[in-house]
This record gives sequence, structure tokens and C-alpha cells, in this order.
Amino acid sequence: MESVLKIKDLSVNFNSKDGIVKAANNLNLTIYSGEILGLIGETGSGKTVLGQAIIKILPQTARVTGEIWYGNRNILALGEEEMNKIRGKEIALIFQNPSSSLNPSLKIGEQIAETVQKHQGLNKKEAWEKAEAILSQVGMPPRFAHYYPHQYSGGMRQRAMVAICLACQPLFYIADEPTRGLDVTVQNQIAGLLNSIIKNGKGQRSMLLITHDISVAAALTDSMAIMYAGEIVEYGPTREVFKNPLHPYSKGLLNSHPAKGLKPIKGFSPSLINLPEGCKFFSRCSRAEKDCQKEVPMFGRKGGKHIVRCFYA
Repeated sequence: MESVLKIKDLSVNFNSKDGIVKAANNLNLTIYSGEILGLIGETGSGKTVLGQAIIKILPQTARVTGEIWYGNRNILALGEEEMNKIRGKEIALIFQNPSSSLNPSLKIGEQIAETVQKHQGLNKKEAWEKAEAILSQVGMPPRFAHYYPHQYSGGMRQRAMVAICLACQPLFYIADEPTRGLDVTVQNQIAGLLNSIIKNGKGQRSMLLITHDISVAAALTDSMAIMYAGEIVEYGPTREVFKNPLHPYSKGLLNSHPAKGLKPIKGFSPSLINLPEGCKFFSRCSRAEKDCQKEVPMFGRKGGKHIVRCFYA
């Protein structure tokens, strides 16, 4: 398979009044054509920061090192003018909170048409017609183009966000917590919609799905990366990770799901300002030894594409 996006040694830090926030630390990931890769972990683990780094919408206070290769271009080396040509047209971000992302003063059709006009050069009438057609693709009648965001339900607003992202038919999508705050029925509808977008792309479209919802990740993704305290601790084919989680954090995360009896992981994630010296999961791990406290484990391969950052996996 051909790679679409390669993340190499990516680190993202923020200055704060309390110190340096190490939000992402030495991340490496590859996403392939036709693949949905899930990035899962607890709130505050650095998942959203990674998504924002890919599309370069981090605050100016962020200090970013490493490389993000999209095709033959290092995104981190591109200027704002070049990035504006990529955002929406080649890479689309589905935000986790459509209520704050949609413009409340514009009709949904206008917001979709605006994206089409910007990247495809259509006139106003052509762009509006395309907006109506795109809404039909996400399961909403064309008349909904005339509605404002406040006239939509939560699930409909999320569909509208997907429609805006579909407007220019990009090949790479970043979906950041796309089912957060929705009831189970609507979650399943949105998950099905996202899956159809990628699968109908005939192997050309790919997606990074950022979520803390294990059920959504299990249903949608081909591969999975599990993130903890700014690091990826386990990566592999989704089926393998679910069947045989290797990292103690991965096991705890999967066991915390309602289907497994809601068994929470003891303790709390470390502060990203004051990260421990060795394994970041040391204080919460029942299998930890002395060397875990002082040494950072490197990735080890456990067969095929399944890798884990743990001395005792």
C-alpha cells in the first residue's frame, strides 16, 4: 500500500505560566491509502494536538519539531499560502464541536458553497447547487441548505460538518471526536457515514480518526494507535490490538469500556508539564519494575505490524 501521510519524530510543546507543556513527544505514524487509522486515548493525551499539527492550526505559542510528510511535501515546511490551498481541498478536518465550528449567521448551504467557490472557482449558483447535492450525500434533503445551524439537531450539525469537508472531495480526512456528545443511534449513523466516505473512495481516501470511544474505533478503523501522556504506546491492526492488547495501559483502557464491566484504570495521568523520567505509565501500572521508573522503553515488535512500548509486554 502507498503511504499518504508520514509523521516522523513529531513533538509539540507549549509555553505556559507553569512551565513547558509537552503535548506530543517523538511521535511516528504512517497512514496508507484507503486506511482508517484510529488514535485513541484518554482526554488530554495529545490526540487533538496531533490532528491540529497535521493541518497546521496550532496556536502561535506552539513549538513544533519533526516532520509531517503529505505525499512528497513536508507540511511543517510549508507557508500559510500553500497550506490554505491544501486545507479543505486535499486535507479536511471534521471538528469535534460543530456548534462552535459552524457560522451561526450563515445558512448551511452558504457555508458549503463558500468552500466550493474558494477551491473550485464555481459561480454562486453552481456552488449552491453543489451544496444541495452534497447535503443529499450525507442523508439530508436539499431544502436543509436553507436552514441555519441552530435549526439543526446535534446529529444534523455533525452531518453538516462532514458535508463541508466533502465539498472539494479531499483524499485525506481528520475526524476529531466526530461522535462526541451524540446518542448511540446517531453515533452509529455518523460512524456509518464516515466509513462510507472512505470505502466509496475506492482505495484513494484515508482518515485519521481521533476518538476516546472504543466502540467507534472498533467499528471503523483498520489500524489503531493508542496514545498516553503525549506518546504512542501501542500500534497495530485493530483486530489484533483488541484481541491481544499488549501494553498495560491498552489493557486498562479496553477493560474500562462498559462492555467489559467499566473497570477504571487506577490513578491519574501525569502532568504534561512534569512528565516522569521513565515510562509515563509507571505510577499506574501493576506490572512495573524498577527499570520502568528510570528508563523509557522503546518500541518492540510483537509479530507482524503489532508494536508496543513496554519492557514487559
